[in-house]
Amino acid sequence: EARYKEWSDYTAQAETDIAATIRKINGEQKNEVLENLPAAINKAVDPKDLFNIEKWISITTDAMTPILETLFEHQARSAAADIGKPELNPFNDTTRAAVKRSVQMMSESYQQTTLEVLETKINDGLQSGASLSDITKTVEQIYEWSDEKRAAMVAKTESFRTANGALKE
Repeated sequence: EARYKEWSDYTAQAETDIAATIRKINGEQKNEVLENLPAAINKAVDPKDLFNIEKWISITTDAMTPILETLFEHQARSAAADIGKPELNPFNDTTRAAVKRSVQMMSESYQQTTLEVLETKINDGLQSGASLSDITKTVEQIYEWSDEKRAAMVAKTESFRTANGALKE
């Protein structure tokens, strides 16, 4: 019970950190999208003109990796101590690379989904004759939803996945 409470508390802190980091990234990205929006709109929006997906995947990966590495290492060391092997350090170059790959995949998925949602909603607005002001509001709503819902979902999923991976290791 004590171990579960520690695991839960530490995972909850990582969730908080992940969600805050995602919200910060969302805010910075939203500003870039809104700045690029007028030039990106033609008959249909070209998503490449909204934001550079590779740049934002890199930003997301770089911001999330330290949080998840710290969570992994803490949980792995705690689990090693629980089995009477406190000298073990399951967080090594191999597991560090696995965490980094996992964060990279999550970042790619998160940013690709963001871009697809923006493209769909903006093009739907353009097809229905929405003004730039209306489309701007739609973009702001997408980022509000990302801050309120997606950040928490990703934070919970990634913190639990990482903590469980550390326990397995």
